[in-house]
Amino acid sequence: MTYWNSKGMSVCRSELDGSSKRIRRIAEDCMAEYSSRERDAADKKRLRELAELLLAAARLEISIMESIPVIDSIYRKNEQKTADYFDLVVRRAPHTELGISILDSLREHEEQMPFETKAERSKQ
Repeated sequence: MTYWNSKGMSVCRSELDGSSKRIRRIAEDCMAEYSSRERDAADKKRLRELAELLLAAARLEISIMESIPVIDSIYRKNEQKTADYFDLVVRRAPHTELGISILDSLREHEEQMPFETKAERSKQ
């Protein structure tokens, strides 16, 4: 088993490349067999469908192989950010917001609060 780092991802890419080439070779063999006149119509249809499925699988492996460098760059960038954060290279201040807080859910408890209410201010 390979680790999911840059080296492991390059190994995965090369294995996918080899696998897609083998699958395409099998699909070409199926198409060659399809082209031969020795088969009946049902066999030819199955061979053609099999070749199409194999080519689709090979294209899927190629797509996965092409996406690995993108995943690798995202992985390296986030790994570096995480390392910087835990090594205290980057310090992040907590997010604060200044403003007035309105607590509507505490209206029924206004009498118990230790500050003057709007009604008491208007009396003065």
